[in-house]
Amino acid sequence: MFISQVLFESTPENKRTMEKILNVKRTQLEGAEGLLASEFWWRETGNSSGFSMVTKWQAKEDFQLWMKESHKGGHKRPEGADIEINKTAYQFDFVDG
Repeated sequence: MFISQVLFESTPENKRTMEKILNVKRTQLEGAEGLLASEFWWRETGNSSGFSMVTKWQAKEDFQLWMKESHKGGHKRPEGADIEINKTAYQFDFVDG
């Protein structure tokens, strides 16, 4: 089992664009082979707006294949998404025992 978490953050002025990006990510996950579960968490503070995308996969290889397929042609953003986005990624492997 494998878990990926990515935090996407920008300024509060970019809230609408961040919402569009969240919806694109959600759509990209539909029907992904090996995907066990996904969750999206919204966060707003005084100086940032964004979301966390948490995905749970049968295997790391399933996640890597999805990444390769969903990012063909580079990182595509919705129209009007030429904004600065801070991304922080975390990846976890299951520990048995």
